[in-house]
Amino acid sequence: MENLKRANEIQRRMKELERVSEWMEDQGRCAYIIAQGCTINEAIKLSDDGRDLLYGLCVGEYARLEKEFEEL
Repeated sequence: MENLKRANEIQRRMKELERVSEWMEDQGRCAYIIAQGCTINEAIKLSDDGRDLLYGLCVGEYARLEKEFEEL
């Protein structure tokens, strides 16, 4: 049962990472960081380097989760 719960959680997170990765691949879209409790006016626009870094983190986390899922 625990493996099933973990597998479902992994799949949910992988879907979120796919969506974020698609956003990062679209160069026409601007990416911002906004924290809970902040307004849109307080959001910080990501630079191209920050955007590339976030994309790389998403790809790496996706690969790690994919491997964990396969091991279950």
